[in-house]
Amino acid sequence: MNDTERPVLRVLSAIRREDILLALGYPAMMWLLFTVNNDGDWAWFPPAFSAWWPAVAAVGSVGILFRRGTTFLMASMTGTAVLVLLLMGQTTALFLLWETVFSLVLFAGDRVSRMTEIASLVLTAVATLSVLAVTAELPAAVLTALIAGMSLLLPAEWASNVRKERKLSAAEATRAQAAEDAVRQQATLEAARHELAVASERQRMAHELHDVLSARLSAIALQTGAALSTGTRELAAEVLSHVRKESVAGLNELTSMIRILSSGDAQEAAGFLADLDSLVAAHAASGTRITLSSTVSGTASIPSAQQTAVYRVVAESLVNALRHAPGANIAVVGQGGPAAGLLHVRVTNSPPPAGPGSAADAGEPGTGTGLRSLRLRVEQLGGELTAAVHDGGWQVSVRLPVRASEEDLEHSGAGLAGRASVPPAEGPA
Repeated sequence: MNDTERPVLRVLSAIRREDILLALGYPAMMWLLFTVNNDGDWAWFPPAFSAWWPAVAAVGSVGILFRRGTTFLMASMTGTAVLVLLLMGQTTALFLLWETVFSLVLFAGDRVSRMTEIASLVLTAVATLSVLAVTAELPAAVLTALIAGMSLLLPAEWASNVRKERKLSAAEATRAQAAEDAVRQQATLEAARHELAVASERQRMAHELHDVLSARLSAIALQTGAALSTGTRELAAEVLSHVRKESVAGLNELTSMIRILSSGDAQEAAGFLADLDSLVAAHAASGTRITLSSTVSGTASIPSAQQTAVYRVVAESLVNALRHAPGANIAVVGQGGPAAGLLHVRVTNSPPPAGPGSAADAGEPGTGTGLRSLRLRVEQLGGELTAAVHDGGWQVSVRLPVRASEEDLEHSGAGLAGRASVPPAEGPA
């Protein structure tokens, strides 16, 4: 199909069934009017030429087929037919005049439609005044006004109302479509929010599982290693006692976390400053020397969220130190409190001793998930967590803003006080 054929097919495809019926109906009505009225007495053309009026009417009626696709072509054909029929003395031209005005107002562009309405009004006024001025007879002027009004003003007003109704319907359809699109977009947005919330919850659950179980299981692994390598039954019994405590505590924490996740309660799992003594003792059972000292004051008024965050940081740091620097001394130091507005806790391990069991033989490196999870937890509380080399060893430092709070006092415990030292268990680590 070439470029010339496309516009023709587009015009033909715009023809509707009602257009075909009109193109057939108008000639029939014009022929009926001719047989009743027998026009042609006032024709400007010779009678022989005026007798061809049906052909002119047929050409004008064919133009009606193009009123939707090519309104200008329709107006040219029907308008020319109207003029020729009037010169032939045929009042049947008023049928085509009515359709020409109606189609121009309804199907043409906004500017042409508006100009057609104005022209109809002007032509009606001019025709009426002209007849009145020429004949000086009011009845003739009134009759002219009625005929012009029926042929020009009536189709223009009718088509204008239909056009406005169509525009209103189109605007309503557009508004409904926009509302539907908005609902669809809102549903998509809600689905995205839900997916994001689910992903965030999964990440939180993964972090919580790591924080709750990692320290316990790592301590158990270290303690069982010490039990297997020790030569005394007494030390093995002590280590196994710590293993049992760690297993029970880990099971209780896991049960508590599952209960929290199932109920949707955003409470923190167990782990407070008062629990650091037992945490250090459990890890020291593997044979590592760990010292715990604190000058933290007002521990009972520190919110549980801050206490749990510090507990998790210390637990993860001890696990990492025992895994990657076996044999190194570890120091846990706490400072500050609500009065100072800051809680500062450091976990520092010395360089591991050289020889077998040193850091080089410490096994597979960690994934870093623990520190990332803890850093996120600390940052959500407005604090800061750093981990870096310190005097040849490694230091993890957490700073948390705190203020006095009566919240969760029953869970906060007595806290840290004074200075404690946990010696290594006897026997090889």
